[in-house]
Amino acid sequence: MTLKPHKFALFMQKTTSQLCFLIKISYLCRQNGNSQNYKWNKAKYV
Repeated sequence: MTLKPHKFALFMQKTTSQLCFLIKISYLCRQNGNSQNYKWNKAKYV
């Protein structure tokens, strides 16, 4: 390993927090999108 352990740990911490952040955002967007699409489809077909 060329990276020093503490630097590697910091890097991993940053990466995982960014991943969690992205996953949360995509999850929220998907939830919002689904509810909006559902309402929109209901409005269209009624």
